[in-house]
Amino acid sequence: MLLVTILCSDPGCEKERELAVDDLDDLEGFACECGHGFVLVAVAELREAGGELVSLAPRRREAAPGRRAA
Repeated sequence: MLLVTILCSDPGCEKERELAVDDLDDLEGFACECGHGFVLVAVAELREAGGELVSLAPRRREAAPGRRAA
């Protein structure tokens, strides 16, 4: 199982999510409520058997001056 962090591709939207998925293909077609797609920013492998997945409060993204999403 993988823990992925995704961000909305719309620079005006601050939606960030962490999801547990079996495979990266599970993210195909996943869209933000604003209608834009998501950008995958981090992937980690979940190894601990019997562990519990907890949701974390979303963090606010701060746009760096002069940086834009591709």
